[in-house]
Amino acid sequence: MSKKLISTALITVSCYANLASAEQVFFPYSPANNLYAYWKAQGPYTEPRKPFVTMEEMDTYFKELNHLIKTRNPEQAARFIFSRQPGFLLQANPMQFRYPALPNGNSNDQVRVSEVCPLKQLEGNSDPITYVDMIKLTAIEGKQQAAPKGTLIRYNLEKHYVSAPDSLRSYQKQAADFAQRWNKVMLPLCIKRAGILDLAENRPVQATHQVIGDTLFILNEQPLLNPKKDELSPKEEQAYQARLKQALQRKNPETEAQQAIAAKQTYLLGWMENVYVCFTSKPPPRADLTNYYGISVSYDEKALLQKVCPTKLLEGNWTRAQPSFIKLYTDYASRWNKTMITTCRNKLKK
Repeated sequence: MSKKLISTALITVSCYANLASAEQVFFPYSPANNLYAYWKAQGPYTEPRKPFVTMEEMDTYFKELNHLIKTRNPEQAARFIFSRQPGFLLQANPMQFRYPALPNGNSNDQVRVSEVCPLKQLEGNSDPITYVDMIKLTAIEGKQQAAPKGTLIRYNLEKHYVSAPDSLRSYQKQAADFAQRWNKVMLPLCIKRAGILDLAENRPVQATHQVIGDTLFILNEQPLLNPKKDELSPKEEQAYQARLKQALQRKNPETEAQQAIAAKQTYLLGWMENVYVCFTSKPPPRADLTNYYGISVSYDEKALLQKVCPTKLLEGNWTRAQPSFIKLYTDYASRWNKTMITTCRNKLKK
């Protein structure tokens, strides 16, 4: 065994031993069914451990958290935690409880992933008012309790204001960065554990621009058929849609429309109306393909345009697409049609 390999193994063992020890700082640790991730493996598990009435008390608490967050590498900790306990993601903004979006934008998949890896709040990364003992402060202000030594925290619930030490702002800034780096590592692991296709592992995408029959194909994957097959499995459809989305993102409809015009290949992009697309060995009767993206034409003009600029379907019209894909799809077709329509109308004048 080489010296380099032995050295790497010792570093790894040492790191895992330190993280695994309950006596060591263990970041972040989340007990089952708890909304928070804590710095230490031992209890008590409360957020915060106690509310404060003085600036000095709060400052001491957040100075400790500032020190602890600097001792942990979020990428390394995320991988270790995922291998030892159920995974979870971290909320970056204490005022916004939003689950990180999946790369493919699939809301159904996001629900499945959230069940495997729920969203947690990092200890100390909550609304500053959370850390103030309002009841005790009110009692002190009303002379019902003696004031402790130190500077009392000032607050105004109506204006959502609380005086807080600089250490709190500093920590929450670090916590936001930590959460983003943690999630970047943890989210792909959670996606995989949920049994959802990892889009990063998809084969390389190649874009094309080929018209076959009534379809303009964008993704260069054989066979170029519309649809690819009678029925795609959920994973096949998700993978196909992700690759088609990447292919569309690489294309420029205005440039490609001008190239088509120069090559005397003029057509408009539309959709099928009231038709379920399912080509088998015998295609169904030709459908009405005279609805266009991005442009308005009269009923009479539609019939004329079909003679000089027949309508084509943009590949992917049969998929159950997500909103982000649909917008990309319709934007491409709309921009193509807006570039092409003048040429088509000029051809009608000849």
